[in-house]
Amino acid sequence: MLRRRGIETRLLDMEPLGIGFNALPGMIRDYSPNLVGISFMTSQYQYAMECFRAARKGSPNALTVAGGVHASALPREVLLENRDIDFAIVGEGEQTLAELSECLGGGPAAWRKIRGLVFRDEEDIVFNPPRPLIADLDDLPIPLWEELSKVRYMDIPVGLGKEVEVFPLLTGRGCPNMCNFCASGVIFHRKLRLRSVGKVFEEMAVLYRDYGARHFNFLDDTLTIHRDRLIELCERISKAGWDVEWRCTARVNTVDTKLLSTMKRAGCRLVAYGVESGDQQILKNIRKNINLSQVQEAFRMTREAGLLSMGLFMVGNLGETWASVNRTIEFIRTLDADFVSCSILTPYPGTEIYEIVRKRGLLQEGGWDQFVPTPHSLRDFKPLISTEEMSPEEILKAYYAVIRSFARSKIYRSYGKVFYLNPLFYQKEVWNRIRAGGLAQFLTLVRRVR
Repeated sequence: MLRRRGIETRLLDMEPLGIGFNALPGMIRDYSPNLVGISFMTSQYQYAMECFRAARKGSPNALTVAGGVHASALPREVLLENRDIDFAIVGEGEQTLAELSECLGGGPAAWRKIRGLVFRDEEDIVFNPPRPLIADLDDLPIPLWEELSKVRYMDIPVGLGKEVEVFPLLTGRGCPNMCNFCASGVIFHRKLRLRSVGKVFEEMAVLYRDYGARHFNFLDDTLTIHRDRLIELCERISKAGWDVEWRCTARVNTVDTKLLSTMKRAGCRLVAYGVESGDQQILKNIRKNINLSQVQEAFRMTREAGLLSMGLFMVGNLGETWASVNRTIEFIRTLDADFVSCSILTPYPGTEIYEIVRKRGLLQEGGWDQFVPTPHSLRDFKPLISTEEMSPEEILKAYYAVIRSFARSKIYRSYGKVFYLNPLFYQKEVWNRIRAGGLAQFLTLVRRVR
């Protein structure tokens, strides 16, 4: 959007480029920008603040703008907590950022005309009217992959067992479902908007042809939500004859045998389903709007289509007890899922669950960097929530109980109960985990889950 308007831009993705905070001020000084924008999630708050400090140090006269889900949920707090931030963008940022870039020198009088912008005017925080969602996502250009040509998004995709370059894709924005823990609605307002099949295929073709993309990760909340559209996309991929593999996330009540088989032929390797809990009452509490029979049927169809399946579960939900956790553990055993991931309920700002747990006194004290769904630091991690019957410490124990149960059942199923005598166990499980997270993290995890 910026380049369409003739505005010079530069993109930096620090982590894959290996850029440290110490190097950032010098890079910004060399570029000498008029505006520095940083998008971040709640769990990235502390890192983002370091970036804003670096921007101010490297280019003191440049203005700075915060965007993303955290700034959209708490724009006032973001501006009050850090004087190095001049603006916050609420909601989708493409048009707001473009308009701001064109009138930076106009001062508050000009800035007040930009919808979706929040800014500091001396000691006042000014909230402009909200900006409507972008009506037609096809109006947006294909992302500037040429700016990221030196970036390699390396990953070890679940089920592949080797490190490859994975290209992220987004075919739409928003989700119409009402799960009370999800932060998607903070920016997209529970409204689903989809790019045309032609536009999605065009972007895939560019990545395949110009950047050697062979592995894709569809980042849509629910790629399968519009069945006929996905079938059309899959048929175009199959017709192109591309040697690609991809993965996606789906809801269990949006798949069927034909759809899954079509996805398989088009290169889909794995489907991850947001299940959350094996207790029907918990699913009702979080407004998931699925039932356990649908979960079992989706995993059965996925397996029969020759696809890998992954169950995404979560502990610490409203009403969680040890009884519901144990029901989840038993339910996982019935699914015969290829992979299971477990997280801890994290009440992100802007979500319904954030307001619920705060009003009920179930939200624990902690900085924004503590808003992570899994133990990012196994030494001092503590869940931010409790339930009426479970303390944060018990919720953490429940998390390890879930992953321990699945790990044991998977290992026994794959390598036998004397798995420690099976050399394939060490080749496939131990080695891949050490490669992915390092020896120290692997040994710490073993101590926690054994």
